[in-house]
Amino acid sequence: MTRDDDPARAARDEADAPDVARVPVEAGVELGEAAGAVIDRYTLLEPIGEGGMGTVWRASQTEPVKREVALKVIKLGMDTREVVVRFEAERQALALMDHPGIAKVIDGGATASGRPYFVMELVQGAPITDFCREHQLGLRARLELFGKVCEAVQHAHHKGVIHRDLKPSNVLVSMGDNGPQPKVIDFGIAKATSAELTNQTMFTQAGQIIGTPEYMAPEQAGMDGADIDTRADVYSLGVLLYELLTGTKPFDMRVALQTGYDELLRQIREVDPAKPSTRVSSLSAEEATTAITRRVNVETLSRRLRGDLDWVVMKAIEKDRTRRYDTPTGLADDVARYLRQEPVTAAPPSATYRFRTFVKRRRKTVAAIATIAVVLVGGLAGTGYGLVEARRANDELAVANESLEVAIDEKQDALQVAQDEREAAERELARATEFKSVVADLFLGVQPSTALDKDTELLETLLRSTSDQLLAGGIVDEYVASELNQLLGTTYNVLSVYDRAERHLAEALAFAERRHARDSIALAWARVNWAQLLTTRGDLDAAVALYETVLADLPEPVPGPLVDPIHLTVHLDLSHTYLAGGWHEGAQRHLDAYFELVDAGAPTDDGDEFDAMTRQLMVYTSAGENALAVEMFDEVLEPWAGEVDVPSPQRAYALGVVAKAHRDLGDMVRAEEAYLEQLDIYARTLAPNNAVHMSARSNYADFLSVVGRSDEALAILEEVAPLSEATLGTDHPDHVRLRSNLGRTLTHAGRPAEAVRVLTDVVDGYTRLDGPDATATIVARGNLAIALYDRGGEDQRVRDELTELIPLFDRVLGTTSGNTINARLVLGDLLWESGDQEAALVPHRAVLAARRESLGDDHPDTINTLHRLGDRLLVLSRFDDAIEAFTEARERGLRVLGSEHRSVLGITTNLGMCLTFVGRPEDAVELLEPNAETKLRVLGIVDPWTHSCFRQLASAHVRAGDVDAADAVARRLLDLQSDYLLEHADDWMQLVSFAMAYLDPEVVAELDPARATALIERALAHGGDDHPEPYATLAHARAELGDLAGAVEAAETAIELAEEPTQVEDLTQLLAAFRAALESD
Repeated sequence: MTRDDDPARAARDEADAPDVARVPVEAGVELGEAAGAVIDRYTLLEPIGEGGMGTVWRASQTEPVKREVALKVIKLGMDTREVVVRFEAERQALALMDHPGIAKVIDGGATASGRPYFVMELVQGAPITDFCREHQLGLRARLELFGKVCEAVQHAHHKGVIHRDLKPSNVLVSMGDNGPQPKVIDFGIAKATSAELTNQTMFTQAGQIIGTPEYMAPEQAGMDGADIDTRADVYSLGVLLYELLTGTKPFDMRVALQTGYDELLRQIREVDPAKPSTRVSSLSAEEATTAITRRVNVETLSRRLRGDLDWVVMKAIEKDRTRRYDTPTGLADDVARYLRQEPVTAAPPSATYRFRTFVKRRRKTVAAIATIAVVLVGGLAGTGYGLVEARRANDELAVANESLEVAIDEKQDALQVAQDEREAAERELARATEFKSVVADLFLGVQPSTALDKDTELLETLLRSTSDQLLAGGIVDEYVASELNQLLGTTYNVLSVYDRAERHLAEALAFAERRHARDSIALAWARVNWAQLLTTRGDLDAAVALYETVLADLPEPVPGPLVDPIHLTVHLDLSHTYLAGGWHEGAQRHLDAYFELVDAGAPTDDGDEFDAMTRQLMVYTSAGENALAVEMFDEVLEPWAGEVDVPSPQRAYALGVVAKAHRDLGDMVRAEEAYLEQLDIYARTLAPNNAVHMSARSNYADFLSVVGRSDEALAILEEVAPLSEATLGTDHPDHVRLRSNLGRTLTHAGRPAEAVRVLTDVVDGYTRLDGPDATATIVARGNLAIALYDRGGEDQRVRDELTELIPLFDRVLGTTSGNTINARLVLGDLLWESGDQEAALVPHRAVLAARRESLGDDHPDTINTLHRLGDRLLVLSRFDDAIEAFTEARERGLRVLGSEHRSVLGITTNLGMCLTFVGRPEDAVELLEPNAETKLRVLGIVDPWTHSCFRQLASAHVRAGDVDAADAVARRLLDLQSDYLLEHADDWMQLVSFAMAYLDPEVVAELDPARATALIERALAHGGDDHPEPYATLAHARAELGDLAGAVEAAETAIELAEEPTQVEDLTQLLAAFRAALESD
């Protein structure tokens, strides 16, 4: 492949060759000219650089002045008519530029052969990054130098020239009388030398990359023919600033170039780089010293970059050019503001924008998502509709204006009075507004999220006292009373004091309905606050109806910055309420409406945007797109939460959502990390009986139960359940859900009888709340059926229940749902245990298909399901089918779990057993020999799986006709077990049984009375000395060793300890035989 055939190589070559190089190149290369050649008044001295279309020479000018210059001449073969015309037009444009920061164009023309050339001043200097490093410039000096570069580029833009290849080697810096002076070189050359470049910036007619990928704007990396404008240079300046601040480029394009051309383009267009402060903080001290300056302190520099400079750089290198600075001057002005310690215009992108970008990059995946899940926390939205004093002031103002108009022709004194009344009303409005803010902050300070461990006893007393006075009718002015009812009601709702919240908000709503028009904002806020309480109390149908009424009564909002916040609040609250009820389409509809208003410029705050993002995150998790949910959290929510002031409880809720996503993906470590971080935040910011806090603890307990830590889970649930019942009541959906978690956890903990009692109540609760056909009710019935199965005694009832439920699960939850899979597994076990074993395979195969679909073929759960299927096929003597299942499970297990994983070791043993049964004992031996050694090393000799493998290996040797090998395996197993017993065992009966094995010719080929004796001696030392069996066995061992006198002694002791007549008779005969043998000797 030639350079012209390989775009990636072309890019690499172009990036490595600056347009004006300072390192001479070999003169023997075919450049069309040679050193010493004369072009008009210029003598070529040496080539100093080569680009895609031209060669740069250091040349000597002889007239009218003597000086050295840089001459760039078009390469041979590029001198077409079109190129020559464009080259001349560009030369004329460059000649117009006159700026100290731009290399001047001195002359131009054509060679004797007609090829065009430029003559420019010869710039003596180092690339800007080298200059800064060599001179150890500090942060301020680097920024001031960068500002000069921006000024030069802006001048070129004024002249209609876009550089399109700004990079350190094209910005040379030398030390002048007034300090460092940058010179930007080679403006517009690439643009002028190829007609193709005017539409497709990245490519020459030969298909080469002429720009430098690390500094190239995303629109330059596209192949859609989009026009390139001056903002492409702003992007390149942003990359240059990134490198000046961090010593590194935003992307390491060497990786992209190695992985292929498409990956190169994708990274330029799609990958968001780390912020400068983040990049610096990730550098080692050695890397930072090499990259930035010998005096660098990584921690200090990262801290200085964090914030304003981060956002200046990130705005300059935005993927979307409409979000960049419009001009280099705009970028330079923000840098100057930073240096003057003034606020910069750059700011982090909003969560909505990040989400829209995230979705755009994943349009196909996101478009396929059709369902969403439940449970989302609602928050306090709005603080009412205005303070009464402000309203009365406005009324007085209107009266004053009217009086002014009437009296103006009658009496001058009336004018003054009216004016005084107007000013008094305005002062009253200001005081009322400030008073409302102070009172609101005071009462809301009772919340744990605001108090943050401070003593709130005084505030709580004040809140309760105000509430008592208000509810007792102690505040006569109904406007003041209404405002306070709104404020106290929303506060008590957040504090989970629902009876007080209900009384206050009901009064406020009644007043608003009496005093305000149906389409008024004031009435809308009163209804919204009441609907929030309905949602919190679990009356979701009523809440949805009220929210929809608010939207129907309000005037249709005109998209833009004048949209009243009530519209955004209602859409967000409705998405919450719909999600809580499992009404997926409604939730998505209102999320979309919220995003549309925000996109159109509606005012919103960081907390609301973060809430909306969290709810969208739930769309992905409920649709099974858990990997996408994790990606969205990591790329959008978590970085943005760290950059803006997102309230910690809201971030905590998002942590709970992503924790479930990790859990469903099988990443239990990250799941628990997210759960624990969430609970830590809630412990500091929410009361223990807060509904959201209790729900989070319940979810973590459910997680602990699933991972086998049922005791920890039960401790949490048994603490939370009484709080939940006292705060929410027995029929609140959150409390019923908590009880459901408790029932499942009791099942996992091996307490099925208690689980049955709890889950029976749960089924009844969901039936009352949602009806018998609701999803929650169906799931609860499934959990109850599994608890009944574990308790035992009602197999037929469980079988009938699961047979009815599984089709419902398939339709409502999907075949890949955990509830569906668990139900099928239990039904399969029931069928198997009842003797209907072929029928039991049907649900098992369905589980395997579901896990392949949802988890993939290589997931551990899929592998274990294959293993279990193979076991059942083996029991049914369907050896060929079992071999197929075990073979696939083993191959995937070796790749995913490793050769020493317990499941893989078990699969290998069972596969060897099947191979033996189908007449392939040699293949079985080949598998089982290393497997036995691995089991011995990893599991130990006491593990029954180790015994099983050795036994199967011996059996395979017998089937292969190698009896000696089989005996050796059996004897080795026996020796290994007895070695362990001699060191660890304290069960005298087990020791005696092994001793007897060494004296039985049907067990061992060669008897070993010495080892038998050693085992008996340990048995006698561990409680066997009061029993006849150890002495009887010892008598046999001594006889085999030739110690007949010792055998007689042991037999006599055995007779003394024996109690059963039959045993005494047998031992007496044995003693007689030993005595006879002794006398014959």
